[in-house]
Amino acid sequence: MPTTVTIDDILRPSVVLGKISRNRVQYLTCTEELGLTPKYVVNNDEDGTRDSNLSTPNSVELPARAGLYDIFDRPQDGVNVVGPGAPAELVAPQVVGQVAYRVARFHPAMLFKYDEMNQRRSIGQAANVLDKGGATYVSNQANTLGLRTLNSLEIMTLGMMRDSLYLEPTGAPDAYKLSFTAGTNPIRINFQMPAGNKLKLDMLGSGDIVATSWDNLAAPILADLHAISAAFVKLCGRPLRKVMVNSKGWMNIINNTEVRTAAGTATSPYNSYEVNEEKMADGIRRATAKATLKTLPGVEFIINDEWITVAGTAVQKIPDANAFFCTDTNDVFKLGYYSEQIAEQPGQPPMFKDAFSTWWEHKSDPSGVKLYYLMNCIPMNLVPNASAWGTVVY
Repeated sequence: MPTTVTIDDILRPSVVLGKISRNRVQYLTCTEELGLTPKYVVNNDEDGTRDSNLSTPNSVELPARAGLYDIFDRPQDGVNVVGPGAPAELVAPQVVGQVAYRVARFHPAMLFKYDEMNQRRSIGQAANVLDKGGATYVSNQANTLGLRTLNSLEIMTLGMMRDSLYLEPTGAPDAYKLSFTAGTNPIRINFQMPAGNKLKLDMLGSGDIVATSWDNLAAPILADLHAISAAFVKLCGRPLRKVMVNSKGWMNIINNTEVRTAAGTATSPYNSYEVNEEKMADGIRRATAKATLKTLPGVEFIINDEWITVAGTAVQKIPDANAFFCTDTNDVFKLGYYSEQIAEQPGQPPMFKDAFSTWWEHKSDPSGVKLYYLMNCIPMNLVPNASAWGTVVY
């Protein structure tokens, strides 16, 4: 039966003004702050994807997908005094501990059928501008899939910061989604953060450090920060160096009576405040800033208002009620990555693909091309008591 159309349908012009996105390009802000950002730049030139790697100043190539790393703590005690002429006192060897790791594997793919691609117009162009072979469509989809793959690294980093990361079955064979909460049949990824380094921060077992909610102007925020730093020194020998909050958390800090009084009520409570002017591939400035307080110059505050979608739900990277605290990151956090053997095309010999890789495979019946991404990595917290995830507003 023929389709009925009106003269208005026939004569209405096809006007497409361009291409927009209702979401900005996601950035691995928290991964970067912990020194784990991979050397990968999104290719925005519509000419396909690029291989890269996960080599960072704090990365380590893992020889196997699963294994152990040893814990050999530096001593904080001394040895005993012995009397004149007494034999040497035997000292027990330093205890060596072990923590297991297992690399997470991300391997998404997209199939593009040639017949369908040859019928498409270019994204952002009028209907009479044919996208030859679907080139711009495929390129846009390839970049999007690459970004989604890298977003998974940021989600894992955020889960490590919280020490709350789970794998939940999706229903598909051997497929799991990342989540910050335990759902149905979850598998927990345990980063070993001590219980006292969470919630209200009873870090030394002598009572909560954050005993008053930070949205109370009378809260002893400055004393809390000094107490957190002192607790880190006792636990791991390192002082507090970074605090991550969002804008609401930062306003709670700089409007606090104790903080303002210590800085001088007639002056600004912060020593520096620098908005991150770096722009993403979409040209939008990042939603982060860095600051220092006049009364705590050795601690950097990262103000992060970014959101990310986890298990289908948009969540704040740093929620209003929380703050992340950590010491120097260089020898605390590592990005473990693993290279896997892959045969890109049928009949080809396998080759080692770096920790973050992409390739195409030509298909038949139906004819098309299949895009693959592969990422094998896991953020690792080597000194679990050198960071804390606090509930500071309650």
